[in-house]
Amino acid sequence: TTATVKDNAEEGTENVTETETPSDTSVNDDCLNKYNLTKNTIIFYYQKFYSDAMIPIVQELESSYVFYKTNELWNYEFNSCFGLSGITPTVVCAGTKEKIIGEISKTELADFAGNC
Repeated sequence: TTATVKDNAEEGTENVTETETPSDTSVNDDCLNKYNLTKNTIIFYYQKFYSDAMIPIVQELESSYVFYKTNELWNYEFNSCFGLSGITPTVVCAGTKEKIIGEISKTELADFAGNC
């Protein structure tokens, strides 16, 4: 787990993002098949109020990458399949369970999606 603090001088705020690479990176194919996801799908786990800045970024990148958007924060089976903890916003590579927790820029999301 790597935590990164980003200072947004223009806004006078800071965002904390956390990147996690799980020790068990295998995703059960049953999970991918059950939710009709491919290994390169980016899961965007969000709540509207906490994820407002990322929603338009995801919408803009949807033409270049495969996203699965969910705000079903209490779907235990889905969350356990992909290592989601209930913290939003979170993006997860469906094939590896690598994830970033917290707001990220369009460039960072595109890089993450391109490496998924």
